[in-house]
Amino acid sequence: MTTEQQFRTVTDTFIDLLRANDFAAAGLCFAPDGWYSHQDYDGTERQDEARGPAAIAQLLSSVRGPRAWKPRIHTFIGLDDLCILEGDRYSDGEWTAMFVAALTVDDAGLITSLIVYWVPANGDPLPPSEAEDEVDSDLMKATLARYIAAMESSNFEDLRQILTDHAVYSHPAYDPEQDPTRADTVGRDAIIEMTRIGRGNRSWFHDTERFVTYRNRIFILGVARDGEDGPTNYSYLGAGRFEPDGRLNRWIGYGSTPPAGASLSEPAATASASS
Repeated sequence: MTTEQQFRTVTDTFIDLLRANDFAAAGLCFAPDGWYSHQDYDGTERQDEARGPAAIAQLLSSVRGPRAWKPRIHTFIGLDDLCILEGDRYSDGEWTAMFVAALTVDDAGLITSLIVYWVPANGDPLPPSEAEDEVDSDLMKATLARYIAAMESSNFEDLRQILTDHAVYSHPAYDPEQDPTRADTVGRDAIIEMTRIGRGNRSWFHDTERFVTYRNRIFILGVARDGEDGPTNYSYLGAGRFEPDGRLNRWIGYGSTPPAGASLSEPAATASASS
């Protein structure tokens, strides 16, 4: 069992070392068999990955290198076996990206897995989750189930009832081989039009391994298949924000093709557990 303080300590230490460009010390934040998966630093939706302190330090030094990035974490959720972080990235004072991470540590406080996804900034930066009203966890889960069902069945009338007028939507490119641009837009009508034209009817099957709720936020971790019995070709971490009445006002889909951890023969998301 990991305490929230252990998660916060190793997270703060790792971020401080990255800011200082001390990649050798940053690698030492990981357990001997710990692994790291970070979305390609230069923008493609694949993961740069390594296992073990030395290999991770080499990846950070040679691939990431010094960058003037300043992360701001607005949501921090430490569970017994998993930590979820969501925040924003700034460069030269400009809001440039949104990110989410899933982190596990051992009893010694060393990182056993760290998966990081990021996407370009869209909408407005979120306030700290602690500053917002709580929304019933079961209500958020029910709304999210309706959202997923509406998307998978192209039920756009139900989608209209789920979203707020000024909802923010960001999703990986629907047809990346034809157009790698993310499907990003703001506003319920714009979201419905984008998904109707761009997404349409698809055979994607979402296998969600974890649901994590906190105040007015929800996070889901899992993999997607091309058809219910098809191959796993994608991993995702979805991040949602809700109004007190249960409507969804922000959905950010983070993901990787191939799945995070695939190059290391690791699962795309952490092992299932109740939360």
